[in-house]
Amino acid sequence: MESSELSLFVECHEFVCTIETRSVERLVLSHDVVVVTRDGAVPVVQVAARNYASFNLGRLLGMPPTVGASVLVNTVVDGAPLALCFDTGPCLVVRAPPVTVKLQSGLFNARRRAIVAAFEVPAAMRSRARSPVGLTLAVEELITAAEREAAASSLRAVARLVASAP
Repeated sequence: MESSELSLFVECHEFVCTIETRSVERLVLSHDVVVVTRDGAVPVVQVAARNYASFNLGRLLGMPPTVGASVLVNTVVDGAPLALCFDTGPCLVVRAPPVTVKLQSGLFNARRRAIVAAFEVPAAMRSRARSPVGLTLAVEELITAAEREAAASSLRAVARLVASAP
């Protein structure tokens, strides 16, 4: 990561996670997100008239659901844009990425490619019962290929419904 890049620091229960800002479109509070449908394999939400496939960071990492904020991400999968919404805990700060510590493989088996490193959380960001270790996340790897396809399918289904509405 180049020093000119920035990272978004978010809470995920006792952890602080970072996401590289280059793919982050916008941060919103939970009340700004409207559920369009939960019928597909991946829920679809809407923010400011744009649809996003929705995932919860806590659940993706094998923890209870996180609440507080949503990170809207634009990524490209197989040459096609994919709009994603990740529900997170509160957003703490945007700043230069921390110095990281390489994680042992297998630490988080289900999403191990998404968790690329750990870092010491500065004392000012910690409160009682918070981990002193944060996680650096690769947002492109946070959801599996099957989940990305399900997200794209859910967004296409909602787009078809909107297009066919009178």
